[in-house]
Amino acid sequence: MAKNNTECQQRLWILNDYQSIIEDPESYGYPNIEEHMDEVIADIKEDVEKVFCCKISEGFIKSQIKVEYGR
Repeated sequence: MAKNNTECQQRLWILNDYQSIIEDPESYGYPNIEEHMDEVIADIKEDVEKVFCCKISEGFIKSQIKVEYGR
């Protein structure tokens, strides 16, 4: 049960980070999202790993964004 709760919290964190970035990409240093998607994913990965003290794959982050945003 705890694992599922942690995964849900990580998913929400990923989506909140991504939403913040797409709302104002320039404040994060991105002129646009499409050309800098790898950097966006790396930044989200670093943030999630720091907050949750765990390793997370870029593939998991990409899959969550794709499910929610179709990107």
